[in-house]
Amino acid sequence: ASELLAQLGPALNELNLFAYHRDINPRNILVDGLSGQGLRGPISFGLVDFGMAVDARQWRGSGAVEDGAWRHLEVGGDCRYWPLSSWIMFLRGPQ
Repeated sequence: ASELLAQLGPALNELNLFAYHRDINPRNILVDGLSGQGLRGPISFGLVDFGMAVDARQWRGSGAVEDGAWRHLEVGGDCRYWPLSSWIMFLRGPQ
């Protein structure tokens, strides 16, 4: 866990200057250095799936952060995996 944070922490710090990933979870972290027999060398981690990412400058300048609009005004991600509630919001809007 400490190696994961040591590698991804600085990367996220740089990424947040221009984009917010918004979907960091175990499925979106690549792990390299493993084989069928265990470790084959140093482990390296990478972040993938930027499908929900937003432009940080635009996001900060929109007022969405201050007024909480980011919580309900847009649906993001791959629609193949949306729950029913996301489809309803997409079709009818947030109200």
